[in-house]
Amino acid sequence: MFEHLWIKDGIIMKKRFIVARLLIIALLAGTPALAQTEGGQRGLEHNLMISAGMFAETGGSSTVELPGLALRFSYGLDIPVAEKWSLMPGAGVKGQMADFFHSGWFGYIGSGNHSMVMGDLFCSARYHIDGKRGQIVYGLGPQVLYIIVPDKYPYSVRPNPNHENPIDPISGQETFHRWGIALMPSIVFQRGEHWQWGFEASLGLNNMMAQYPYHNWSTGSIYLHNLLFTCGWRF
Repeated sequence: MFEHLWIKDGIIMKKRFIVARLLIIALLAGTPALAQTEGGQRGLEHNLMISAGMFAETGGSSTVELPGLALRFSYGLDIPVAEKWSLMPGAGVKGQMADFFHSGWFGYIGSGNHSMVMGDLFCSARYHIDGKRGQIVYGLGPQVLYIIVPDKYPYSVRPNPNHENPIDPISGQETFHRWGIALMPSIVFQRGEHWQWGFEASLGLNNMMAQYPYHNWSTGSIYLHNLLFTCGWRF
């Protein structure tokens, strides 16, 4: 009886092994097809990008007279959804420095110069146009921002004989809200099989200025924007 069960188990294991091997062969055979769409174009495509440029502020409380420096690294997965259309979700991390002559650091605590480091998630709808030397890709979509290393108000003294502690209560507090939303337009020129370059922007849609009503302090409004030159590798 045990011999019969052993033979039966052996036959089942052999069948499972054959099915597993067929599935592996099918997956390996289908992998090139995943990178192709109708017309012989690429399908799923990875995008690694590095971007550099300037950021600016708008709003009643903007204190940056000249644009500051912004540097961003990002990854996106381009997913075809139609002949000329695709969606590209992705993530990035960006540092911005507003004052070149004082802190010299992204997000230097207590600098008060609006330097910081932030991460973002985005999803762009992209339209591809074939050209003689490659493709032109227009993109537009939402971007969600999160400040990782915040900017903070510098420590200062507010002369007031009615207060025992002359330190301004807003000293050391974060300048901006941690979360923000933006609109992200882009234009990218793709050349050859892998290289691409272009421009991308982030247009802030919400007031990022943190409010401190319990300190009887109204900080007003600031909207954060940036314009970056971008280049990268797709595969």
